[in-house]
Amino acid sequence: MGFGSLFLGYFLLLNITYYGFTDIIAALIMLTALLRLAPLYRPFKLGVYAASVFAVFGAFELVARSMELFGLGFIDGVWLSYVAVIRYVIISVLTALILLGIKEAASEVGATRLRTRAHRMLYCTFFLYLLSIAAEAPTLGALLPDKALAVLILVTLIGTLVVIGFNLSVIWGANAEICMPEDDKPMSEDKKSRFGFVNEYKRRQREKDEEYAKYRAERLKKKRQKRDKKK
Repeated sequence: MGFGSLFLGYFLLLNITYYGFTDIIAALIMLTALLRLAPLYRPFKLGVYAASVFAVFGAFELVARSMELFGLGFIDGVWLSYVAVIRYVIISVLTALILLGIKEAASEVGATRLRTRAHRMLYCTFFLYLLSIAAEAPTLGALLPDKALAVLILVTLIGTLVVIGFNLSVIWGANAEICMPEDDKPMSEDKKSRFGFVNEYKRRQREKDEEYAKYRAERLKKKRQKRDKKK
């Protein structure tokens, strides 16, 4: 499935210095991952739209930052703050949809701890980005003393790294507990290795592949039944 790719794309959000050059890459990788997850859970389907918006915004950032390198920047002053606020809103919505999707998937497969972690990180993510928006918004920032604003910015920078790190652990947990191995290259039962542990690994992989195939077949069956009822 797409949790591995989702992890890689979300990992790029750790770049808090030159994100104008990497947001487009992160968005496209996450979009690819969410397109693969979308048929299974509705939050991931909505996440496709959020990732698409993020990709368009990332392209805008890339153009703006690239032009700055040649002294042709067209975003400065207060507009930089508004751009940052928009970015925080997009990322917070996208992250929330990813966590909701993982929460729903974890509930379905009985991964209670993963579901609880995803649920908690929803609140942490929104709290962090509310602070980030407060730190960047020109009107709110003007109301705070300089020292208080500096502390708030420092807290949000550290908090961003911490929250993204925990969200990455949730996505990685989903990859381990929910995602079944891809069956693009099925293991062959005819080719036996002289090493017993290799044969055992292949056997377990085949079992997981079969389990995942049954799981997806059941999901598709339920979706068809729902569509038939609506009709």
